[in-house]
Amino acid sequence: MYNGKLFLLIWCLGANVLLVAPRTAIAQSQSVDPLLVDRNDPLIPLGYGKRKLTSFEKYRIEQKIAELDVAAKTALERDNIDRAVKLWYRQLRLARSLGRLVEIEALGNVGKSAWSENRGQEVRNIAERLQDIEKEITADKTPADLYLKPLATAYQQVGYLDKAIDIYQQIIATGKNSDSGDRRKLGQLYLALFDYQRASQVYQKLVNRGNEEARQSDLDILIDIYERTQKYEDAIAIRAISIEQCLARGKTKKIPVLEIATARNYEALEQTDKAILAYDRAFNRALKIKHLAIANDALQSIGLLYQKQGKLDKAIATYNRLLLIQQQSYNHYGLIASYDALGQIYLKLDKNNLAKRYFQQGLDLAKSLNYKVKYFEDKIK
Repeated sequence: MYNGKLFLLIWCLGANVLLVAPRTAIAQSQSVDPLLVDRNDPLIPLGYGKRKLTSFEKYRIEQKIAELDVAAKTALERDNIDRAVKLWYRQLRLARSLGRLVEIEALGNVGKSAWSENRGQEVRNIAERLQDIEKEITADKTPADLYLKPLATAYQQVGYLDKAIDIYQQIIATGKNSDSGDRRKLGQLYLALFDYQRASQVYQKLVNRGNEEARQSDLDILIDIYERTQKYEDAIAIRAISIEQCLARGKTKKIPVLEIATARNYEALEQTDKAILAYDRAFNRALKIKHLAIANDALQSIGLLYQKQGKLDKAIATYNRLLLIQQQSYNHYGLIASYDALGQIYLKLDKNNLAKRYFQQGLDLAKSLNYKVKYFEDKIK
């Protein structure tokens, strides 16, 4: 990747590999690779590459890197991108002199800024350097687990998500220093690429791992994946696990919402009877915790489904239950809709007196809200 560039590979008392351009060739090499350590930089000491840096030399470089970072952010705030780029490159060259871990972290942080500023050339330069570091680690048999996670993070920061995925796959495959957090990172990366199939495979393996809070989060993500991909049967199955976990943890407030979502999945699958049962469970759960808005939604949905099935007697009974809920919660617009629904049902049953009664109740309430008044007047006429 760096053909035509001049490098000197130096080993120093077991220190990390350092790539350094000779002083005589620095001007030429900088034009090709702006990330090579600049021996002409006043903070790079004589003899660099032939000996370890002293603690004081490292301290001075670290301080300068921090100053350059602040200066670059200030330049960006002032829309002086050219100055920011210049500061970035010096920051990265200095970070490289402190070893791989420091350099990788700096490459990721600067790369993130370059990515957000849409600086394609800088992002490419940084990504290429990260790939070279990855090759060096393999070539010199350095314990890879020291660098893989920082490398994956840096790749992610510069938008090279495929490279980050490759590294997390290596980490998980070897099992060395791997944990559930690595699988979650991999799942998040697949989601960022809208690769829902591979993301679902990752989260399926996570639902039985980690603490209860983490597992609940994994279940929620997996449900969302199945919803997005319209795999409603899978969503229902995972949501059932989520409901069981909520019951086990005594966190029942979330259950009515989960049951409503399950009912809607059954509707999408045209399994109306199962949808009604799920809505009914949601209603009872919601009523128990006095969550009247969800109870309202559940009964309203049941009423509509009974109407679609032509089970009008059951629909009437459902709407009458709904009226009680709406009166308790002062849901006036909901009451108007329920009076209308009952009026429509009685019209279908040719019970005009009852239909007129409910339309009149709807009209009386509609007038107080100045809402759908003419609609109900026309119905009564």
